[in-house]
Amino acid sequence: MIGIWQYYSRKTDYYKQKAGVFAKLLYLFFICLRNRLGEKLCLEISTENIAPGLLIYHYNNVVNGGSVIGRNCRLHGIIVLVMLDLMICVVQ
Repeated sequence: MIGIWQYYSRKTDYYKQKAGVFAKLLYLFFICLRNRLGEKLCLEISTENIAPGLLIYHYNNVVNGGSVIGRNCRLHGIIVLVMLDLMICVVQ
């Protein structure tokens, strides 16, 4: 299920940057799918600043929209990433 959520997130980010009416309709479609599935999985992650290779092993993850996640990051258990000024705090 998390893999499906990641697919929806990537499509949402892709169509957000595209121009045209059809692209905007697909953006709205995928954002609805992503948000509905994210609510079921308890995921609150903005995918705009995530490098390739993110791997989520468990549910209940919250990542602030201003946070930047590096390449091949792995999230285990209940994780909250919050960006305070220029310091990143990881709360488990």
